[in-house]
Amino acid sequence: MAIPAMAILPPHGPNLADETSGLQDKLFLMRSNIKERIDAQVQIPNLTDKIIRLEDPDFIKPDIDRSKLSAEKIALIEREVARHRLHILATFLYRRGTLLAVLGDNEKAMSDLGAALNSDSNYAPAYNNRACLKASEGDFDGALADANKALTLAPNFVEAYDTRGAVYLAKKQYQKARLDFDHAIAARPAYAEAFYHRALLMKALGKESDWQTDFQKAKQLGY
Repeated sequence: MAIPAMAILPPHGPNLADETSGLQDKLFLMRSNIKERIDAQVQIPNLTDKIIRLEDPDFIKPDIDRSKLSAEKIALIEREVARHRLHILATFLYRRGTLLAVLGDNEKAMSDLGAALNSDSNYAPAYNNRACLKASEGDFDGALADANKALTLAPNFVEAYDTRGAVYLAKKQYQKARLDFDHAIAARPAYAEAFYHRALLMKALGKESDWQTDFQKAKQLGY
């Protein structure tokens, strides 16, 4: 099932045409268009139904012939089934939380992302999206902790490097921000958001030529 408006929530800034506004202050402004919001409203009820069913520990039952297995083997199978159910539950909570963020309901979005991590504490995308939401509310230390956790769990998670770089930029830790944006762009040369965020960094550093170069590249890539 396709999730509109990013299953990953990257940090966003203002419209690119507005070069003179407070770019850094608006770094974590979440944007969505009408189609994305309509899609979110359509998908949330379906996800809610799936979440309710998966919250029941008996929803997924292992189909096994217990008479031929030891108690230890049965317990192992049941633990694996329970782990699988909780992981699926985490993915649906994460998706619903992301869609709620698209609709601007950050409080419920944060609740769903937290519940996703309660179901599967190793689910890196939920840490990344929660980092973006925490940063949008000014909790940069909390956002940094979540971005770091996402990268600990998934060292090749490109979006999380961009998220962490944006948090470092907001905290005015410019060298660390540059390293993360460079890493994201090296890993994904067509990553428009990372070029845009690096442009904001160059702007903050007063590097007009570099700012314009990254700014134009982000536009060329459709951001």
